[in-house]
Amino acid sequence: MPLSDAVGVLPGVGPKRVEALADLGIVTVNDLLFFIFRFGTTICRSGIWQRPLMVKS
Repeated sequence: MPLSDAVGVLPGVGPKRVEALADLGIVTVNDLLFFIFRFGTTICRSGIWQRPLMVKS
């Protein structure tokens, strides 16, 4: 999978999650990997991955 692919191609990432990630500036697989690398420890400690993402309406 090229890093330039949209995050929507990842298993378990549906339209709502794509929209929520886009609000964080995460559009491509590369963006997601960079975000995890940059903020991974903080995210793991805060439990953000276990919480549902809120989509702005």
